[in-house]
Amino acid sequence: MQLMPEDQRLQLVSQNLDAFTEFDPIIGEQLKEQIAERRALEEAKRKLLKSRRRAFVALRVVEKAAKKQARIALRQRQADITRAATEARKAKAQRKRNFITARKGLRAELSSQRKSMRALGAKQRRIYRQLGYAKLRHQQPKPKSYRRSSAIAEARRELRAELKPLKAAMRRLRIKQQQGQGCSGRRQPLGIA
Repeated sequence: MQLMPEDQRLQLVSQNLDAFTEFDPIIGEQLKEQIAERRALEEAKRKLLKSRRRAFVALRVVEKAAKKQARIALRQRQADITRAATEARKAKAQRKRNFITARKGLRAELSSQRKSMRALGAKQRRIYRQLGYAKLRHQQPKPKSYRRSSAIAEARRELRAELKPLKAAMRRLRIKQQQGQGCSGRRQPLGIA
């Protein structure tokens, strides 16, 4: 009997407990206590296994919920990154369109100013030709009688008076152009001499 497995031995003893008790009451009582302890131990083991199974099930539920929340957060973050990148691209394209529009407006304004400047230059050359000077002042030395000529002095004053507002307008347009170039990544010439 001692060579039998413990479970089988206890089962055999519990089945024949009355016979052992009749044979020896003290041994019978000891066997009853051992069987009761064994049953209590098995019951505690079953309860422990059951609680462990429940804990594992609850842990799996929590893990699934955590993974789901993590996936949702990751998708939301990726969507936010994509949205931010799209908005940045749209803003950059809008700034470029605004700059192109402003550049076109500046070109149109500068074109009219160029026409006025060319007209004034032609008028200046015409006055010099009428006064007998085929070349401009910076191309040949001016004669001594140049400063004493009242007609030339009057023409110079008129030209300066007409050129003054045009030069101021050109300066303002150049400042606008430089401010407009700040919204683009590189310097883009107006294409106007």
